[in-house]
Amino acid sequence: MSDVRFNLPSQVTEILDLLKAHTYTPYLVGDCVKELLLGGKPMDFDIVCDATLDRIEAIFYEKYRTREDSLYKGELIIISGGMGISVAPFRANFDGNGRPIYCDNLDDELRRRTFTAEAIAYNHDTGLYDKCNGAKCISPDKIILKALGERSFIAASEMPLKKRKGKKSAPPLVIPALERNPRGILEAMLKFSKGEAEITPVTLKNIQDNPQLLKRIHPAELMEWFEKIIMGKNVTEALLCFKSIVFCLFPVLRQEDGFEQNSSYQEFTLYEHTAKAVGFAVPDLKIRMALLFHGAGKADCAADRTYFTSYNGHGERAVMLTKSVLAEYSTPKVVIENICALIRRHDDKITPENYSDYVNAYGEDFTRDLLLFQSANVRAKGYDPVNERVSQSLRQLADGLSGTSVKTRRNTSPLTVTVDGLKNIVKMLDKNGI
Repeated sequence: MSDVRFNLPSQVTEILDLLKAHTYTPYLVGDCVKELLLGGKPMDFDIVCDATLDRIEAIFYEKYRTREDSLYKGELIIISGGMGISVAPFRANFDGNGRPIYCDNLDDELRRRTFTAEAIAYNHDTGLYDKCNGAKCISPDKIILKALGERSFIAASEMPLKKRKGKKSAPPLVIPALERNPRGILEAMLKFSKGEAEITPVTLKNIQDNPQLLKRIHPAELMEWFEKIIMGKNVTEALLCFKSIVFCLFPVLRQEDGFEQNSSYQEFTLYEHTAKAVGFAVPDLKIRMALLFHGAGKADCAADRTYFTSYNGHGERAVMLTKSVLAEYSTPKVVIENICALIRRHDDKITPENYSDYVNAYGEDFTRDLLLFQSANVRAKGYDPVNERVSQSLRQLADGLSGTSVKTRRNTSPLTVTVDGLKNIVKMLDKNGI
């Protein structure tokens, strides 16, 4: 235990004191400890102790307003002063049905966590309990994600074969903490995508080498995680760094890896272009998902010409593949259709001559989304300054499509600006082979 002490809200100290008055030893665990170490003021607190769930209910039932929707996970939520405070017995793990497996000590409770930065507990009397040195991985800049047991994994991997015990002579392939909790892979990817965390090289390599662990998670839950990941500000880096995970989730994208597009207008491989396009896009889920899959049909439709490769029909092929992939994850049909509509029309050229007709045919919302899609897609083609100017022009045009209809703007000065902008865009598109 350390001498660290935190100033806790009175609602939390009341609950801690009440548990102590009933001879139990309570600890704060989870994200609230991390936030407290960073000097923050968390609103959600998780408390674990050596009481049974029945005893916890009995202690707080009459005095506090409680929420019982998490009892199946072995925890009681106490509502006090606008805060949600979870109180639970020590839990070593959860079974296949999500029911808790209880234990009788704090070490086993902390051992079920995935990363050392999460395996920290705090007792208001004795201070910080940090057996795994997780506090060293927490700083105001970034959290360092280091899997529990990483040091033992390294030692076991490097041990000479003749010194290994038992019949199995092969080195361990997975850090036990990741094997025990595959959701830790998604958690690491999400925090990396949001720019909140860095990952130690050994843990990162272990994640990259073991995407098959995700097959133990229900597809619907996988998609929930990925939808959060793809909205991160560092999503391009995440898609590139964790591409083995992406290919496990969406095998159809695997053929993009290392695929040279054989075009003077494309500086990157197909998957690199895809990752960059997603990162350049506005944080709109359907636009980013459409960009993720828009090149899925290129490899199937590639036809070599004398000096270049053509991809006729790749949009429709990508639509077909996208529908199949997203249906496997039980994505709602309306969401799939919105994503596929952008993919289907992503090569459309909106010109001064067809601008009004296009908006009237497809609606302002879709036209705006398509322009934002194209803006990100063009920018991700390469570092040519023309790409940047085209991207900015498309983005500005999309920004002008907010709130008012084309018909009411038809004879106003903003439309003149829009048409002039469109003329410039078309010239640059033609010049740059877009």
